[in-house]
Amino acid sequence: MKVPKGCFLIFLFGTRMSQIGWLVLGIAGSHAVFRHDPNTSSFGIGDIPAGPVAFFAVLLISIGISKGRLYLSVLEAGKKMSGSVLKIEEDNSGEDTEHRTSFECWDASGHSRVFQTKRWRRDLSVADTVSIVIDENRDLALLEQDLPGGLTFSNVFGPQPVPGKCFARVAIIPALSLSPLVGLLPQAGVVLHRSTSALGYPLLAELPVIAQTVWLFTNQKHFTFGGELLSSCGK
Repeated sequence: MKVPKGCFLIFLFGTRMSQIGWLVLGIAGSHAVFRHDPNTSSFGIGDIPAGPVAFFAVLLISIGISKGRLYLSVLEAGKKMSGSVLKIEEDNSGEDTEHRTSFECWDASGHSRVFQTKRWRRDLSVADTVSIVIDENRDLALLEQDLPGGLTFSNVFGPQPVPGKCFARVAIIPALSLSPLVGLLPQAGVVLHRSTSALGYPLLAELPVIAQTVWLFTNQKHFTFGGELLSSCGK
């Protein structure tokens, strides 16, 4: 199944790792732009070296893009099925809680199989009906609710166009990462000085990072983790 090119950027930037990387890049940008400004340096904005932070951000973004490319491959090579949740078990032995979820799935020919996946969020209940793409060669599974930006399988495989809000959800944090560059303008320095003096805190300098953090946590369901396929068997 071929994924439309219009979905590519949503997948490449819509993984959790990519979004965190852009957030870290925004922090590096704020520190690089404002570190020598006497109105902000006393607040610790220049304490963090921008270079290593930017390198770490690019590394996170690269890992996220790699994950996004992997999920695109799963959609193109995997098999789309309808299914029902049979059982959910929690595994708390590691740092993050894993949800081992068993599905009974049916392909287009009506054949039934049982799959177990490992997921990192609990957003399903027993007997829920789901749409899922299984790639047994890569041992990965993507539920429709795992798609980034709020995409649906109808957007990816069907006739429905990709809504603009799907692009917006994954573009907000990268766009805000570039906003500290406005601080290089002389007029922006005057506004920063006046606001810092009035508020006693460089709110304008930190506002993009604050907005990014809020957006990341309030929209985290739209930034995909995917799921790891643990086992499968016929019925």
